[in-house]
Amino acid sequence: MSNGILNDVLHEMISPTVLGWDTRFKIAIGTAHGLSYLHNDCTPRIIHRDIKPGNILLDSEMEPHISDFGIVQLTDRSLTVDSCSSLVMGTLGYIAPERAHTARMRKKMDVYSYGVVLLELITRKKALDSSFSEGIDIVSWVKSCNEGEDVVIDEGLGDDATEPAIKKEILGMIRITRKCTEANPEDRPSMR
Repeated sequence: MSNGILNDVLHEMISPTVLGWDTRFKIAIGTAHGLSYLHNDCTPRIIHRDIKPGNILLDSEMEPHISDFGIVQLTDRSLTVDSCSSLVMGTLGYIAPERAHTARMRKKMDVYSYGVVLLELITRKKALDSSFSEGIDIVSWVKSCNEGEDVVIDEGLGDDATEPAIKKEILGMIRITRKCTEANPEDRPSMR
């Protein structure tokens, strides 16, 4: 893809790409549509298992394309979702907390990972950022920010973050991330 991988655009470039709110919002919505398709409209339905910025490709229009799904099926077609559910899947920082207690993959685990990606779009920090205290991930960091939601918004958004309509969208997205990253999977929304 011509604009590379979301992870590189957010975190790895020597001179970071200026990423305005409109582009970040487009990436968030496009990724949600892609996950909704995989979970609800694709035959067979797919649980991605590893939603993260490193698996979101950006085309020339900065439209996101989810990649790296179905690796297990491509590697061994005899494996089913049930038989591969005990394999470790996912990336630290994006894995839903219940994954430690269950071998069964659920759509709500992808929803959790999507919430983490949204937090990265808002903060431009990594899921396990070096600026966080030991044992703290982006979800815990955002939930613990007592100074208010403004403190987590990427300063690189500049004037975008102060425009009232955009600020309202950003704060709305922060509320969505809180729902997506609920500890109880039943409290998370679906991607529909």
